[in-house]
Amino acid sequence: MQTKLRVSVAPYVHAYLATRYGPSPYDLTHSNRNDLRMAFSYMWMGVEFWPRIKHGHYVVIDLGNDHTLLRAYQYNKPFLKAGYFFQGEFMRAMRGYVKAQEALANSLNLGPSAWNKKWAIDQFLKDHNVDPSSYDFFSAYRQHNRMEQADFSELEKKCSTKFNFRPSDNQYFKLCSVSFGKKIRIIFWCYSREQEDMRRCEYHIPVKLVRSGDWLSYAKTSMHIINDFLLKGYTVS
Repeated sequence: MQTKLRVSVAPYVHAYLATRYGPSPYDLTHSNRNDLRMAFSYMWMGVEFWPRIKHGHYVVIDLGNDHTLLRAYQYNKPFLKAGYFFQGEFMRAMRGYVKAQEALANSLNLGPSAWNKKWAIDQFLKDHNVDPSSYDFFSAYRQHNRMEQADFSELEKKCSTKFNFRPSDNQYFKLCSVSFGKKIRIIFWCYSREQEDMRRCEYHIPVKLVRSGDWLSYAKTSMHIINDFLLKGYTVS
């Protein structure tokens, strides 16, 4: 039995999808593994980054009879209802575009008068037919800067060092969850090279962040980094 869903998306995401993939419906089944499928399965990973949704736009997605997608649908119902489908990918695409333009400008020794970040963001929105009334330049600029401030290169290095992540053939894993108690811990399961078996791993949120109450963003970023290692097939020591 084929399962097709009509899901809410932000107006600017709707415009982005149309320019990149054409009109819906979008097939997310096994025969069409793509970033749309990944966005549907793991949309919970970074929803705190995205701006408030203005409803009224929809796309149709085809899950076929794919049990993995159907399970993801059950898990992601609250996010779908809130209009978060493809939110993260839109923001990452915009950030990637700006970085690419910045690298090109640097290679050509272009100064601020010839190129700047604001120009690149504005051009990205125009390229994808984003209506300024649904997502204006200033909103995009603020969101982009917020993501840059959340750049997790140092945290990624810390996680990689702690668990000694190494690329490997795909292994079974279990994505991150949060455990609450005297300490707040991120729990995940991954294949251990030393134990030659699955290992339960813990990553502790710094106590000072827990005490100050400012730990959620750190935890979400850490989970995003660790899950990215897991999804790429990395193993731990």
